[in-house]
Amino acid sequence: MRSLYKIMHTTCHNQWGSSEKRIFNESIWMEKNGHKIIIVAPKDTPLFLKAKEHGLKVYDLEFKRLSIIRDYKFLKHLLHNEKPDVITAHGTRDARIALYAAQKNRVPLRILSQQNSTKIRNSWLNRVIYKKLSHYIFTTDDGTKNHLKKVFKLNGMQIFSIPDGIIEPEPLPGKSEAQQVKKTRDHVRKHHTIDAMGRDIIRIYRLHQVKLDRQYL
Repeated sequence: MRSLYKIMHTTCHNQWGSSEKRIFNESIWMEKNGHKIIIVAPKDTPLFLKAKEHGLKVYDLEFKRLSIIRDYKFLKHLLHNEKPDVITAHGTRDARIALYAAQKNRVPLRILSQQNSTKIRNSWLNRVIYKKLSHYIFTTDDGTKNHLKKVFKLNGMQIFSIPDGIIEPEPLPGKSEAQQVKKTRDHVRKHHTIDAMGRDIIRIYRLHQVKLDRQYL
């Protein structure tokens, strides 16, 4: 039987760029496939208005630096009431608040979506966000994925590259490389197991990108 999830997206962004278009497109596709979608974004931004017009459940939150305590209390209360299965944070300012509130509310799956190639520094706060508050990190390209793996010493079961559009098949590795990959994965599975929900959510995100519907962009 196919599992259906309640998925909450948060973003602090005000523009209508590739990140916001992807959030909207994914949300529409996931809703069509039976999942319940919630979007938390600044009020009257293109994403907020389009999601509201489409009938998705939306909550307005500005994610301003001066309102961080108020925003945290709002999110903690919202997560308690909505009880999502998954939360995906898409912006820097919303991630630190939303993922922490989600951890405190014991949201089963917490995802950080890093959708640009900005070089992230290895600061104390970033280590907390990437290694403690996030179960998984999704990027849109291998360059960002490899950079984050190196900076935060992430393993292959914590970070995944899910590009926009159709995913091209990866070239087959050589025998020695394949053996090393298998050895690494066996070790990671032993110490960092992806549960059924994690596998399901990763599959859902990848399936959407393979069947990308451009009409919402």
